[in-house]
Amino acid sequence: MKRQYKVEVNEEDVVALIGSKEGIVHLQFAYLNPGDTTLVPMPAYPAHFRGAVLAGAEAVVIPTTERTGFLPNLKIIDESIARRAKMLFLSYPTNPTGATVDVSFFEEAIAFAKKYDLILVHDFAYAEIYFDGKKPPSILTIPGAKDVAIEFHTLSKTFGMAGWRCGFDVGNSRYIESLRKIKTNMDYGLFAAIQKASIKALTIHNGYIDNVRATYQKRRDLVIERLKDLGWSNIQKPKGAMYVWLPIPRGYNSYDWMTYLLEKAGVVLTPGIAFGELGEGYARISLIDNEDNLNRAFDRMKKAGVKYG
Repeated sequence: MKRQYKVEVNEEDVVALIGSKEGIVHLQFAYLNPGDTTLVPMPAYPAHFRGAVLAGAEAVVIPTTERTGFLPNLKIIDESIARRAKMLFLSYPTNPTGATVDVSFFEEAIAFAKKYDLILVHDFAYAEIYFDGKKPPSILTIPGAKDVAIEFHTLSKTFGMAGWRCGFDVGNSRYIESLRKIKTNMDYGLFAAIQKASIKALTIHNGYIDNVRATYQKRRDLVIERLKDLGWSNIQKPKGAMYVWLPIPRGYNSYDWMTYLLEKAGVVLTPGIAFGELGEGYARISLIDNEDNLNRAFDRMKKAGVKYG
């Protein structure tokens, strides 16, 4: 945290996780009771809103659609809803839309959380996957953030360690201690070999992360150009993460279009409805595969007559 973001972290400010996903859900188990509410931008990574459901609480949706620039407008949240909520979730760069925010947005979010006594949860899974040289900030770089904020990190994305299950949570020491207590009773520790591999990954200095970013940016640009060739003329370039979020052709819902694409072209995308009800009308393309396979997928789509319109 100090090397990457100039954030000082003490031992009591951090806890290791078996992947950040379980930490996000376990934090909700620690603080939410039946009848409680959280504030969740949508479309969203499912753990952000399903954790509340599993805890018997309710996730109140903040729209972050194309109309809003894929960013939440905190000013329009009803005061009675804000006062009743316990948590506000953010995640930038975000899955699935690839949106990012600047320091001023985090300043506004921290002030909002302090005003309404909210736990501000920032899922920073794509911290190092950003494009065009515009590095996204950690929320903990903002003065006063540790009073209200907790930030989740993972090795799954930057270092391709998804199946290894390793991450960490950092921020407000009281929230960290609550999460640690939950974890003590629900799981126990990381396999030592994975911990050592993770330390090695986090201390790489040979340009590895720069190469990862360059690879994803090249794939992003390839996908955008191939989509334009199929009629997606107004598709927006994601600013971070490893996905392209595209509107689906008229006349389909997202699940039916995914099925059509699979049957017609042998290509699989993720339907937007998987990211909540406001993801309907969209699909997510992953940039995980190599350029040859991405081109092969678009060749199949073109041959099958798939187009936007």
